[in-house]
Amino acid sequence: MTDGPGRRLFGIPEGCPAYSRHGVKNGKRMGSVLKLAIGIAAGLFILLVLVRNKRLLYIAAEKLSVFWFRLAAAFLVLFLLNVGLGLLGFFVPVNLMSGLMIAILGIPGVASVCALSVLL
Repeated sequence: MTDGPGRRLFGIPEGCPAYSRHGVKNGKRMGSVLKLAIGIAAGLFILLVLVRNKRLLYIAAEKLSVFWFRLAAAFLVLFLLNVGLGLLGFFVPVNLMSGLMIAILGIPGVASVCALSVLL
């Protein structure tokens, strides 16, 4: 039902807002808005449950702050490894997954990231 490459009938290009409702093809924007709304609602519900008990809120905030500190330290370690091993010809990837692995596992995470960078 096209009358040329990239064009629909009546000469309307596929990227034109008149081609699809509100300029969104296949409802992709609506899906992301719905996911965002569900995420916000779930976050507010969890916050509401935690606020009912002040001790749980304090414990959750403390664990979250420790995790963020560990993540920041993991990225510092990744940067130093990247610079140090880069002089030897090995490059350690500095990305979110490597940082999370080091933040969660600690020293074994550092060893596994270094082993992966040497073996790959």
